[in-house]
Amino acid sequence: MSNPKYNTMVFKGKPDGNFFTTPYLGMECIAWSRGQALDEKEQLENFIRDLSYGEIEFPEDEAALLMQRMGWN
Repeated sequence: MSNPKYNTMVFKGKPDGNFFTTPYLGMECIAWSRGQALDEKEQLENFIRDLSYGEIEFPEDEAALLMQRMGWN
């Protein structure tokens, strides 16, 4: 079973109406991110961290695997 992906949205302004059922009413969406993009960023950050700590024995191979998982090849 795969994990569900959620979009993250940032709104500006004070909501008009019931915030829990209509959080966008009367507000402007000023930023958003796909849930998948957040997962990709975490994978890339982990790779860079592990690489900088010298924890990756074959960096080229690990980079190729990361790019494959992220659909970059």
